[in-house]
Amino acid sequence: MGSAHSLVQLPADTVCEPTESFLGGLAEFEKYLTGLKSPADFSGDELIAVMKSFQQPFEQHFHSEIATISEFSDHPNAPKEGTPEKDAAAATFKSWGKSTVTKAGMTDVVPFFLLNLDRTVEDGLWANWPPMPAPIKWGLINIAGAWHSGWWRFASCDAAGQPQELWAYRAADAKAKRERETKA
Repeated sequence: MGSAHSLVQLPADTVCEPTESFLGGLAEFEKYLTGLKSPADFSGDELIAVMKSFQQPFEQHFHSEIATISEFSDHPNAPKEGTPEKDAAAATFKSWGKSTVTKAGMTDVVPFFLLNLDRTVEDGLWANWPPMPAPIKWGLINIAGAWHSGWWRFASCDAAGQPQELWAYRAADAKAKRERETKA
């Protein structure tokens, strides 16, 4: 099998041009968050406005990334089905994936990863991914994840992998409700 480098060589504009289209907005995102003097200075509305400024090119970039990655199977250097090269590539990616996850922080990275996996996407096709025994997955989310439990309010899914309203919206709704109750 050719090197990974020879397998993924793409024209520079395929990778760089779409990315550059949202980098300015991403820089503004970082500037806003790092420029806050205190948590009280945070404005969800302002952050959402910054995020909306690069939403369209960001979405386009990731949609094109999916197409680009899926085209790798048609690349002339891609290993063909049923060959030893294909088996070696599959083993390499499986080993790399397992190594990556096991080296990640078990009380931060892994719960973050698992709490942002939408198990309803594509009609639940990925509901049991990554493949691991349910008690292990439960323990990683609920026991290991308890270490930084306050962080997980920002997760896009609940512990069962069901999408939930993002915390920024829940917080804004709660704030508006308190303000209405105060005025009443």
